[in-house]
Order: sequence, then C-alpha cells, then structure tokens
Amino acid sequence: MSENTKPKPIPQKVRIIDNVVAVLQADGVDEATIAKIVEMKTTVSRGATAADVVIKDDEGNVLFIFCSYHKLWEPLTGTIAALDEEGNETGEMIDADNFGKAKTAYGYTRTCKEGAKSQNGGARELRKQKDDITKNWLAGELDEDEAKAALSELEALDSSVTAREDGIGFASKEDAVASL
Repeated sequence: MSENTKPKPIPQKVRIIDNVVAVLQADGVDEATIAKIVEMKTTVSRGATAADVVIKDDEGNVLFIFCSYHKLWEPLTGTIAALDEEGNETGEMIDADNFGKAKTAYGYTRTCKEGAKSQNGGARELRKQKDDITKNWLAGELDEDEAKAALSELEALDSSVTAREDGIGFASKEDAVASL
C-alpha cells in the first residue's frame, strides 16, 4: 500500500486504543495480542466504499443507493403524491429525493428517508416502553424480576424491517442497472 493510500488514523480511535493497550499491558497480556490491537489504529472503520453502495451514470450522477435499512437498491429520486397545507393529497405527482444529503463520498445518507423514519419510530416506541417498565419498577408497581422479564421480552420482540410503501427497490445491483 502506498503512503498516499494508507488509511489515516482517527484521533479519537487512537486515544481509545492507546488506553486499552495501557490496561492490557498493565494486566500482562502477551505482546502478540497487543500488537493486533495497535494495528487497529490504522484500519478503516467501514469496509464499504462508495462503489459498493451507489450506482452512478456515465457522468458521475448518483442513480441508485443501497439502502442500509431495506437492504434494497433504491433510486435516488422517486415520484410521490403532492400534499396540500392540511396534508391531503392533491392528485399531482412530484419528484422527490429518497435519500437525504450527508457528508459521504457520494453526498447522500445510507438509509432512505422512509427507512430512517420507520427505524427511528420503532426505536422511539421501544425506548418509551422500556421507560414505562422502569418507571413502574421504581414506583414499586413491578418487582425487579417482573421488570427484568418485561425488558427481556421487549428485547426479544421482532424488529423486522418495514417494507417500502411504494414497493420500489431492487434486490440486486444487476437488477437496478437493468432497470435503466
């Protein structure tokens, strides 16, 4: 690997690893294990590159992004129903971005807007349910064993992905390219 392509260490990651190494050395952990951990300072945190998650046209414009929530190749833009001030559909169809802007190599988020909304809503509901169980336990309405069982039950709940309402997306990169 040339000097220009060598991964640059992330300062926060380096500090954390240095602290871990100091603890391991104090505990007498063997040098081979410590060397492996020190090597992590310069490993890239994400294995995926922009080429692995986007499909671009010949001019470099992003056409599809692999949505990390739905696990589908989804078009960057889609057609949605326009809404009036009260939130009612007007019957007009407009083009809209499926992905939000982000500081990524290709300029967009990895999760589509619909997926992010679904994911965040589910997480918010789970947090609320956990908070309710904790409050009931602290108020004495549940004993500790009941609270632990209820929390374990929540963790075990199905966290399946909600499919896109519009049904768009392709299971493979090849199918997405073929649709162009």
